[in-house]
Amino acid sequence: MTIDIAVPIYNCAKWLDAFFESLLGQDDLDWHMIARDDGSSDDSIAIAQAWKQRLGARMTVIDNPSRNNLGPVGSYNVLLEACTSDWVMLADPDDVWKPNKISISRAAMSGMEAKYGREIPLVLFTDAEVIDEQGSQFASSYWKWSGMDQRLCIHFRRMLVESAAISSTMLVNRAALRLALPITGSFSLQDWWIALVACAFGKIAYLNEKTVFYRRHSANDSAAPMTRSLSSTLGNLFLAKRRVNALLEKLSPHAAAFLARFGDRLSPPDLMALKAAAELQRANPIVRRLAIARHGLWFASPLKNAGLMVLL
Repeated sequence: MTIDIAVPIYNCAKWLDAFFESLLGQDDLDWHMIARDDGSSDDSIAIAQAWKQRLGARMTVIDNPSRNNLGPVGSYNVLLEACTSDWVMLADPDDVWKPNKISISRAAMSGMEAKYGREIPLVLFTDAEVIDEQGSQFASSYWKWSGMDQRLCIHFRRMLVESAAISSTMLVNRAALRLALPITGSFSLQDWWIALVACAFGKIAYLNEKTVFYRRHSANDSAAPMTRSLSSTLGNLFLAKRRVNALLEKLSPHAAAFLARFGDRLSPPDLMALKAAAELQRANPIVRRLAIARHGLWFASPLKNAGLMVLL
Protein backbone atom coordinates (compact mmCIF):
# COMPACT_ATOMS: atom_id res chain seq x y z
CA MET A 1 0.00 0.00 0.00
CA THR A 2 1.34 3.41 -0.96
CA ILE A 3 1.57 5.73 2.04
CA ASP A 4 0.64 9.38 1.57
CA ILE A 5 2.93 11.92 3.23
CA ALA A 6 1.37 15.30 4.08
CA VAL A 7 3.98 18.07 3.97
CA PRO A 8 3.03 21.62 5.06
CA ILE A 9 5.73 24.05 3.93
CA TYR A 10 6.35 27.44 5.48
CA ASN A 11 9.62 29.40 5.55
CA CYS A 12 11.80 26.32 5.81
CA ALA A 13 13.95 26.78 2.70
CA LYS A 14 17.24 26.07 4.45
CA TRP A 15 16.05 22.65 5.59
CA LEU A 16 13.85 21.48 2.72
CA ASP A 17 16.56 19.75 0.68
CA ALA A 18 17.69 17.69 3.67
CA PHE A 19 14.11 16.64 4.35
CA PHE A 20 13.41 15.61 0.75
CA GLU A 21 16.72 13.75 0.56
CA SER A 22 15.78 11.80 3.68
CA LEU A 23 12.60 10.63 1.93
CA LEU A 24 14.60 9.38 -1.02
CA GLY A 25 16.91 7.64 1.45
CA GLN A 26 14.12 5.49 2.89
CA ASP A 27 14.42 1.71 2.65
CA ASP A 28 10.69 1.73 1.80
CA LEU A 29 9.98 3.92 -1.22
CA ASP A 30 6.28 3.10 -1.62
CA TRP A 31 5.12 6.63 -0.78
CA HIS A 32 3.47 9.64 -2.40
CA MET A 33 4.01 13.16 -1.13
CA ILE A 34 1.36 15.89 -1.02
CA ALA A 35 2.82 19.32 -0.26
CA ARG A 36 1.43 22.82 0.14
CA ASP A 37 3.22 26.11 0.76
CA ASP A 38 1.47 28.32 3.31
CA GLY A 39 2.59 31.67 1.93
CA SER A 40 6.33 31.48 2.57
CA SER A 41 8.45 34.61 2.23
CA ASP A 42 11.70 32.74 1.61
CA ASP A 43 12.71 30.38 -1.22
CA SER A 44 10.56 27.48 -0.01
CA ILE A 45 8.18 27.61 -3.00
CA ALA A 46 10.98 27.52 -5.56
CA ILE A 47 12.71 24.63 -3.79
CA ALA A 48 9.46 22.65 -3.57
CA GLN A 49 8.80 23.21 -7.27
CA ALA A 50 12.31 22.01 -8.12
CA TRP A 51 11.66 18.84 -6.15
CA LYS A 52 8.33 18.43 -7.92
CA GLN A 53 10.20 18.38 -11.24
CA ARG A 54 12.61 15.81 -9.85
CA LEU A 55 10.01 13.53 -8.25
CA GLY A 56 7.33 13.83 -10.93
CA ALA A 57 4.18 11.83 -10.19
CA ARG A 58 5.47 10.89 -6.75
CA MET A 59 4.82 14.44 -5.54
CA THR A 60 1.66 16.53 -5.67
CA VAL A 61 1.83 20.25 -4.94
CA ILE A 62 -1.42 21.91 -3.88
CA ASP A 63 -1.49 25.34 -5.46
CA ASN A 64 -1.83 28.42 -3.28
CA PRO A 65 -1.79 31.21 -5.90
CA SER A 66 -3.01 33.88 -3.46
CA ARG A 67 -0.30 32.78 -0.98
CA ASN A 68 -2.84 32.54 1.83
CA ASN A 69 -1.42 31.75 5.25
CA LEU A 70 -3.72 29.29 7.01
CA GLY A 71 -1.35 28.43 9.85
CA PRO A 72 -0.15 24.90 10.68
CA VAL A 73 -3.57 23.43 11.47
CA GLY A 74 -5.28 25.05 8.48
CA SER A 75 -2.56 23.87 6.14
CA TYR A 76 -2.72 20.34 7.56
CA ASN A 77 -6.50 20.33 7.11
CA VAL A 78 -6.09 21.08 3.40
CA LEU A 79 -3.32 18.50 3.01
CA LEU A 80 -4.97 15.69 4.93
CA GLU A 81 -8.26 16.22 3.09
CA ALA A 82 -6.32 15.83 -0.15
CA CYS A 83 -4.72 12.53 0.90
CA THR A 84 -6.38 9.45 -0.58
CA SER A 85 -4.33 6.57 0.81
CA ASP A 86 -5.60 4.42 3.66
CA TRP A 87 -2.45 5.32 5.60
CA VAL A 88 -1.03 8.81 5.98
CA MET A 89 2.14 10.17 7.56
CA LEU A 90 2.41 13.73 8.81
CA ALA A 91 5.67 15.53 8.11
CA ASP A 92 7.40 18.67 9.32
CA PRO A 93 9.87 19.62 6.58
CA ASP A 94 12.44 21.09 8.95
CA ASP A 95 13.02 17.58 10.31
CA VAL A 96 15.02 14.70 8.82
CA TRP A 97 13.69 11.14 8.62
CA LYS A 98 15.83 8.13 9.45
CA PRO A 99 16.09 5.53 6.66
CA ASN A 100 13.85 2.93 8.34
CA LYS A 101 11.08 5.28 9.46
CA ILE A 102 8.50 4.25 6.88
CA SER A 103 9.28 0.53 6.90
CA ILE A 104 9.04 0.01 10.66
CA SER A 105 5.95 2.21 10.93
CA ARG A 106 4.31 0.29 8.09
CA ALA A 107 4.99 -3.04 9.80
CA ALA A 108 3.58 -1.80 13.10
CA MET A 109 0.42 -0.35 11.52
CA SER A 110 -0.12 -3.59 9.62
CA GLY A 111 -0.09 -5.39 12.96
CA MET A 112 -2.51 -2.89 14.50
CA GLU A 113 -5.02 -3.21 11.67
CA ALA A 114 -4.73 -6.99 11.75
CA LYS A 115 -5.53 -6.90 15.47
CA TYR A 116 -8.20 -4.19 15.62
CA GLY A 117 -9.55 -3.91 12.07
CA ARG A 118 -9.38 -1.18 9.44
CA GLU A 119 -12.51 0.62 10.64
CA ILE A 120 -11.06 1.42 14.06
CA PRO A 121 -9.24 4.79 14.29
CA LEU A 122 -5.56 3.92 14.70
CA VAL A 123 -2.54 6.12 15.36
CA LEU A 124 1.06 5.04 15.66
CA PHE A 125 3.92 7.25 16.84
CA THR A 126 7.59 6.94 17.77
CA ASP A 127 10.32 8.74 19.65
CA ALA A 128 12.76 11.14 17.97
CA GLU A 129 16.26 12.49 18.40
CA VAL A 130 16.33 16.24 18.99
CA ILE A 131 18.74 18.33 16.91
CA ASP A 132 19.52 22.02 16.72
CA GLU A 133 19.39 24.34 13.72
CA GLN A 134 22.75 23.11 12.47
CA GLY A 135 21.81 19.43 12.84
CA SER A 136 23.85 18.70 15.97
CA GLN A 137 22.21 16.45 18.56
CA PHE A 138 20.44 18.39 21.28
CA ALA A 139 18.94 15.39 23.08
CA SER A 140 19.05 11.67 22.35
CA SER A 141 15.33 11.21 23.07
CA TYR A 142 12.45 13.65 22.61
CA TRP A 143 10.44 11.81 25.26
CA LYS A 144 13.17 11.97 27.89
CA TRP A 145 14.09 15.54 27.02
CA SER A 146 10.47 16.69 27.36
CA GLY A 147 9.85 14.66 30.52
CA MET A 148 7.16 12.45 28.99
CA ASP A 149 6.38 8.81 29.67
CA GLN A 150 4.86 7.48 26.45
CA ARG A 151 3.30 4.57 28.35
CA LEU A 152 1.06 6.98 30.26
CA CYS A 153 0.49 9.55 27.53
CA ILE A 154 -1.59 7.14 25.47
CA HIS A 155 -4.47 7.31 27.97
CA PHE A 156 -7.25 9.82 27.27
CA ARG A 157 -7.02 11.90 30.44
CA ARG A 158 -3.24 12.12 30.27
CA MET A 159 -3.50 12.96 26.58
CA LEU A 160 -5.74 15.91 27.50
CA VAL A 161 -2.74 17.43 29.30
CA GLU A 162 0.14 16.52 27.00
CA SER A 163 0.87 14.40 23.97
CA ALA A 164 4.06 12.44 23.41
CA ALA A 165 3.15 12.12 19.72
CA ILE A 166 4.67 14.77 17.46
CA SER A 167 3.53 15.15 13.87
CA SER A 168 6.68 13.95 12.14
CA THR A 169 6.65 10.60 13.97
CA MET A 170 3.01 9.72 13.30
CA LEU A 171 1.27 7.28 10.99
CA VAL A 172 -2.55 7.36 10.98
CA ASN A 173 -5.12 5.21 9.24
CA ARG A 174 -8.08 6.31 7.17
CA ALA A 175 -10.59 5.67 9.97
CA ALA A 176 -8.72 8.07 12.26
CA LEU A 177 -8.60 10.79 9.61
CA ARG A 178 -12.25 10.32 8.72
CA LEU A 179 -13.21 11.00 12.33
CA ALA A 180 -10.64 13.68 13.13
CA LEU A 181 -11.03 15.95 10.12
CA PRO A 182 -11.44 18.82 10.01
CA ILE A 183 -9.28 19.76 12.98
CA THR A 184 -11.12 22.60 14.70
CA GLY A 185 -10.44 25.20 17.36
CA SER A 186 -8.06 28.11 17.00
CA PHE A 187 -5.63 26.69 19.55
CA SER A 188 -5.77 23.08 18.37
CA LEU A 189 -2.60 21.29 17.37
CA GLN A 190 -2.89 18.71 14.62
CA ASP A 191 -0.83 15.97 16.27
CA TRP A 192 -2.45 16.45 19.68
CA TRP A 193 -5.94 16.49 18.15
CA ILE A 194 -5.50 13.34 16.05
CA ALA A 195 -3.83 11.47 18.91
CA LEU A 196 -6.70 12.45 21.23
CA VAL A 197 -9.23 11.13 18.71
CA ALA A 198 -7.44 7.77 18.69
CA CYS A 199 -7.30 7.69 22.49
CA ALA A 200 -11.02 8.43 22.78
CA PHE A 201 -12.44 6.34 19.98
CA GLY A 202 -9.79 3.94 18.74
CA LYS A 203 -6.33 2.75 19.57
CA ILE A 204 -3.01 4.54 19.84
CA ALA A 205 0.33 2.80 20.06
CA TYR A 206 3.99 3.74 20.16
CA LEU A 207 7.29 2.25 19.08
CA ASN A 208 10.36 2.68 21.25
CA GLU A 209 12.30 3.73 18.19
CA LYS A 210 13.74 7.10 17.19
CA THR A 211 12.67 7.46 13.58
CA VAL A 212 13.18 11.19 13.10
CA PHE A 213 15.74 13.90 13.74
CA TYR A 214 13.39 16.48 15.24
CA ARG A 215 14.80 19.94 14.66
CA ARG A 216 14.57 22.40 17.51
CA HIS A 217 14.77 26.01 16.40
CA SER A 218 16.79 28.58 18.28
CA ALA A 219 13.64 30.69 18.71
CA ASN A 220 12.03 28.01 20.89
CA ASP A 221 12.10 28.36 24.66
CA SER A 222 14.51 25.98 26.35
CA ALA A 223 14.14 24.29 29.70
CA ALA A 224 16.45 26.33 31.93
CA PRO A 225 18.22 24.35 34.69
CA MET A 226 17.84 25.35 38.32
CA THR A 227 20.98 26.73 39.97
CA ARG A 228 22.01 27.70 43.49
CA SER A 229 21.84 31.36 42.57
CA LEU A 230 18.81 33.04 44.16
CA SER A 231 18.32 35.37 41.20
CA SER A 232 18.53 32.48 38.75
CA THR A 233 16.15 30.40 40.83
CA LEU A 234 13.60 33.21 40.98
CA GLY A 235 14.02 33.73 37.27
CA ASN A 236 13.39 30.07 36.62
CA LEU A 237 10.33 30.06 38.85
CA PHE A 238 8.98 33.00 36.91
CA LEU A 239 9.66 31.17 33.64
CA ALA A 240 8.00 28.02 35.02
CA LYS A 241 4.92 30.03 35.99
CA ARG A 242 4.78 31.46 32.49
CA ARG A 243 4.96 27.95 31.06
CA VAL A 244 2.07 26.79 33.24
CA ASN A 245 0.00 29.74 32.04
CA ALA A 246 0.97 29.00 28.45
CA LEU A 247 -0.10 25.38 28.93
CA LEU A 248 -3.52 26.45 30.21
CA GLU A 249 -3.87 28.87 27.28
CA LYS A 250 -3.49 25.91 24.91
CA LEU A 251 -5.08 23.12 26.93
CA SER A 252 -8.43 24.68 27.79
CA PRO A 253 -9.38 25.97 24.30
CA HIS A 254 -8.14 22.71 22.80
CA ALA A 255 -10.32 20.73 25.23
CA ALA A 256 -13.26 23.06 24.59
CA ALA A 257 -13.00 22.51 20.83
CA PHE A 258 -12.83 18.75 21.33
CA LEU A 259 -15.82 18.93 23.68
CA ALA A 260 -17.90 20.85 21.14
CA ARG A 261 -17.08 18.31 18.45
CA PHE A 262 -17.16 14.99 20.31
CA GLY A 263 -18.79 15.60 23.69
CA ASP A 264 -21.90 13.58 22.86
CA ARG A 265 -19.81 10.51 21.96
CA LEU A 266 -17.68 10.20 25.09
CA SER A 267 -18.17 8.01 28.14
CA PRO A 268 -19.42 9.90 31.23
CA PRO A 269 -16.05 9.82 33.06
CA ASP A 270 -14.13 11.03 30.00
CA LEU A 271 -16.78 13.67 29.34
CA MET A 272 -16.47 15.02 32.87
CA ALA A 273 -12.68 15.10 32.57
CA LEU A 274 -12.91 16.92 29.25
CA LYS A 275 -15.31 19.51 30.68
CA ALA A 276 -12.97 20.06 33.62
CA ALA A 277 -10.01 20.52 31.27
CA ALA A 278 -11.97 23.04 29.22
CA GLU A 279 -12.68 25.08 32.35
CA LEU A 280 -9.16 25.06 33.86
CA GLN A 281 -8.05 28.35 32.38
CA ARG A 282 -11.00 30.26 33.87
CA ALA A 283 -11.06 28.46 37.23
CA ASN A 284 -9.39 29.77 40.36
CA PRO A 285 -6.26 27.99 41.64
CA ILE A 286 -8.07 25.90 44.24
CA VAL A 287 -10.69 24.68 41.78
CA ARG A 288 -7.92 23.93 39.27
CA ARG A 289 -6.05 21.74 41.72
CA LEU A 290 -9.22 19.89 42.74
CA ALA A 291 -10.21 19.29 39.12
CA ILE A 292 -6.78 17.94 38.21
CA ALA A 293 -6.76 15.54 41.16
CA ARG A 294 -10.40 14.47 40.74
CA HIS A 295 -10.23 13.76 37.03
CA GLY A 296 -6.65 12.53 36.75
CA LEU A 297 -5.47 15.36 34.52
CA TRP A 298 -1.83 14.65 35.27
CA PHE A 299 1.42 14.92 33.40
CA ALA A 300 3.36 11.70 32.93
CA SER A 301 6.18 13.10 35.07
CA PRO A 302 5.78 13.25 38.89
CA LEU A 303 8.21 16.17 38.99
CA LYS A 304 6.14 18.13 36.49
CA ASN A 305 2.97 17.30 38.43
CA ALA A 306 4.52 18.61 41.66
CA GLY A 307 5.50 21.82 39.89
CA LEU A 308 2.05 22.12 38.36
CA MET A 309 0.29 21.92 41.71
CA VAL A 310 2.64 24.50 43.22
CA LEU A 311 2.47 26.96 40.34
CA LEU A 312 -1.23 26.85 39.41
